[in-house]
Amino acid sequence: MRVIKLSALGFVFFVLSLVTLISCGENRNVENVGKIVKFTLQKDIDSLPIDAKYIPLETPEGCLIGSVDQLAMTDDAIFILESDQEHGGMYVFDKDGRFVTRIGNRGRGPGEYILPMSFTINSELIGILDGGMNKLLYYDIHTFEFVRQRPIFNSTYFEWLDDKTMVWGNDESNPEIPYSEFSYVVTDTSLDVNVGYLDKVIRSGYSIMTGKPVYRFKDEVRMYASFIPTVYRGTAENCTPVYTIDFDRFELPPAKYMEKISRNNQCYFDELENSGYVSSYGFFETTGALCVRYMVKHEKYIGLYSKANGQGFAYKKDDFERKISHKYSYISGVIGDYFVAPLFIPLLRENPDDVKLLPPDLKRIVDVSSDGDNPILFLFKPGV
Repeated sequence: MRVIKLSALGFVFFVLSLVTLISCGENRNVENVGKIVKFTLQKDIDSLPIDAKYIPLETPEGCLIGSVDQLAMTDDAIFILESDQEHGGMYVFDKDGRFVTRIGNRGRGPGEYILPMSFTINSELIGILDGGMNKLLYYDIHTFEFVRQRPIFNSTYFEWLDDKTMVWGNDESNPEIPYSEFSYVVTDTSLDVNVGYLDKVIRSGYSIMTGKPVYRFKDEVRMYASFIPTVYRGTAENCTPVYTIDFDRFELPPAKYMEKISRNNQCYFDELENSGYVSSYGFFETTGALCVRYMVKHEKYIGLYSKANGQGFAYKKDDFERKISHKYSYISGVIGDYFVAPLFIPLLRENPDDVKLLPPDLKRIVDVSSDGDNPILFLFKPGV
C-alpha cells in the first residue's frame, strides 16, 4: 500500500512511506474480480416485464432544468444536479415533484459555484463539488443554507466513507504528481491523502467517464473506474471487489490499446468510439437489481440484472424505448428500488403519432405540459 501526504490545498505532496502496493483495480490480479454479473445481449424484449412510474417536476419561474446529471432522494426530498457551464445548479423537490428550493447560486462568492460537478449527502450536510473553482461547498441538509467551503485538489466527484474520511475521484494526469496513477484517493477531512485505490489504465487529460462512478449503497460506498469492469467496495483501509461486469459479446478496451490511442495526451474519443470496444459505461444499483448503460460504436445499450434470480440481459436502447413506448435521454441515478431517467417534453412530442402511444400515466402528464416545462422523472425496474 502506498501512503501519500497531500497538503490541504492540494499543491504540495510528500511521500510518507512506500510499502507493498496493493492495487485494488489492476486487471493483472485475476483473483480480484468479485461476483461475475453477465448482461446477455437479447433481441427479444417483448417478454421483459417493466414496472414504471412517472414524477413530473414542477417548473417555477427561474428554474428550468436542462439536464439531470445526478439525482438522489432522502425520505422526503429529491435532489437534482444540473452540471452546466452556463445554467448549472442544484435543486430540491419533494417526493411528488413539487419545487422546494434551489441550493446555492452561480457566482464566485461564498456559497456560490461556477460549475457544480457532483454532490453527496449525509445526515447533516450536502456537499457540492465546484469544478470551476476547485472548491467544496457545504450546505445544511435541513435548511439548505450555506455552511462553509474549502479549496480542493483536481477532482470532480467524492463520497464520505465515514465521519473522518472521504474518497475522491482523481483527475490528476501529471505523472510527476505522486498519486496520479490512482483513480481514487482517500483523505481525511483536512484533505491529507492516506491511500490511493484502483490503478488507472491510462493517465490522460481527457476523460470519457459520465455520471458519478462512486455511490453509496446502504451503509457501503462502492466505486468503479474507466476501462475497468469491476465495481469495488471502498473503506478507509482498503477496497474489495463486489461485481465484475461481463458485457457478453463486447469488452472494454485493453490497456495497450488505450495507451496507444492516448499517447502524448492526445484526445482518444473518436478512435475509441469507433473501435468496437465498450467506450464508456455507467453502473447503478438498487436492493433488487443492477443496471448498466454502455455504448459500442455509437450504439447505446441498457442492461438489467435481477439479484433475485441471478439473470442479466442487455438490449439496444432503441429496442428498450419501443418496449416502454417512449424515448428517454439517459439514466441519472436511483430513487428507492427504481432506476431513474429524465424525460424531456420536446423529445416526447417529437413525433405527434408517438404521443398517442404513450403509457396512459405518462400521456396524462404530457397532455397538460408544455415544451418549456421541467423534465418528467421516469422510474423503472425489472418486473417480477
